[in-house]
Amino acid sequence: SYAGCARLITEHHYNADISELVKEDCTAMAFILDELLTDAKDKECSSLVRMLVAAIASCNHAPEAQTSLVTEVKNALSRALALPECTNKHTKIQALTGLISTMIDSCPPSPGTNTTPFKQPGLNINNIVKCMLK
Repeated sequence: SYAGCARLITEHHYNADISELVKEDCTAMAFILDELLTDAKDKECSSLVRMLVAAIASCNHAPEAQTSLVTEVKNALSRALALPECTNKHTKIQALTGLISTMIDSCPPSPGTNTTPFKQPGLNINNIVKCMLK
């Protein structure tokens, strides 16, 4: 099922010895965000990563996968900010911050979000925004 796939991707871990590309033990999402999102060798790779992130963000029936995705993006942003000053650092930060709007836009509104008469029209409080605010 779709929710099961989202959970499988967000919960998967890589061991450092699995490939020469995986330098240390990490989650699959950490590897994807750190290594594949800004891969200069494969131009299509970054758009495929954005599509995967959008698909997981849209998975309201797997809120634990959405929470894990938000946590992974926050952690990847922290790792990028900790890099020494270089072009790669700014490229990673720009790509990761772009993912944030993709995640928010891809997540459908939660059921019952528009039931309060005092909410501002157009205010998009979905599961991703709720996770980010935690």
